[in-house]
Amino acid sequence: MLVLPVSAQSMKFNIRTQRIPDIDPAAVERALTERDPAAVIDFDKAAALLRLSTCLDDRELLALMAEIG
Repeated sequence: MLVLPVSAQSMKFNIRTQRIPDIDPAAVERALTERDPAAVIDFDKAAALLRLSTCLDDRELLALMAEIG
């Protein structure tokens, strides 16, 4: 999984999901908002893109995504 930070200061990430077609955006949202209640999530299925804005850094986000599966 490739996690691309859009901006290191704002902690916005774009995650391409074309290789993970069974991704559950609701599960991502639940897990992420448990750690960051102010997180914002947008899933664009047509573009195969998951956009996240969070206080988590890239390592924390990768660990979270690994936990989700």
